[in-house]
Amino acid sequence: MVEGKEVRLEYDQTRRERYNRTLAYVYLIDGTFLNAEIIKHGYDFSYTKYPFKYMGEFSGYERGEGEQKGVVEVKISKTPLNIRMSMSQRKVEFTQ
Repeated sequence: MVEGKEVRLEYDQTRRERYNRTLAYVYLIDGTFLNAEIIKHGYDFSYTKYPFKYMGEFSGYERGEGEQKGVVEVKISKTPLNIRMSMSQRKVEFTQ
């Protein structure tokens, strides 16, 4: 989604976490808030153990207040299984 594209980083209170990884909000040049899009579409969730600037918004997206769709591939006994989750409709579909 961002490979090869120019992005803008916005930092919160802390720039690094305990394993020295960068903590940043990522925006595409067109203004798309990448962190929010990832959560809205169900590809990840927000870690809410420690407070951060967009905690309320991200939690809202996780509760279905934004479009959430994700596809995850899981291997069970060498058989690929696609799992499509719709958090807003609270359902899970399994296909092979």
